[in-house]
Amino acid sequence: MGLGGTWEGAYISSELYRDSLRNNRFIPVIFGAADKAQIPSPLDYTYYDLAADSAYTSLLRHVTR
Repeated sequence: MGLGGTWEGAYISSELYRDSLRNNRFIPVIFGAADKAQIPSPLDYTYYDLAADSAYTSLLRHVTR
């Protein structure tokens, strides 16, 4: 409906460009394998698929270091 997703995508692209594609801020989270196609290519090397119970623990460890 709105342009929120478009704005967020532009913001993420701008931040990745500014940081020379080093991603230290954005964590893609999906809820099933079919959602992987929705992850932008600069972010698809690290993501968490919450369809697996173990992914919650891994995501928590990533966020809390």
